[in-house]
Amino acid sequence: MKYQFIQEQSQNHSVNLLCTVMQVSRSGYYSWANRGQSNLDVRHTLLSSKIMQLFNQSRETYGYRRMKSALHARGETCGKHQVMRLMRKLGIRSVIKRKFKATTNSKHSYPMISPHNFGHHTKRPFAFQNIQGLHSQV
Repeated sequence: MKYQFIQEQSQNHSVNLLCTVMQVSRSGYYSWANRGQSNLDVRHTLLSSKIMQLFNQSRETYGYRRMKSALHARGETCGKHQVMRLMRKLGIRSVIKRKFKATTNSKHSYPMISPHNFGHHTKRPFAFQNIQGLHSQV
């Protein structure tokens, strides 16, 4: 994090001054700056692109378990936690579309209760509060 900040600010200030302020050695900064991408980062980048490809092919329905199985079927070796972490980092989640189920039976023979004739359906008086906050009795 410190090295990245030094790299960003090196256009405006000297690297020597930035290293002194951030309390890191210049040799450490230059070692970090000249170091290439690690093998693990390269593998994660490659795996992330394959995950995105499979996710789009599955119409965004694969979760991390099915994604891991699909990757194993294609010859990739990875664990479920690794796939879960990369999917979270990519910001992708499986979306399961549920079948619509009607929960209301509109074809009944019971009388409909409207707000205008609600009072005579109750056997006891009850209190309610209207919009203005006045206490009313029915």
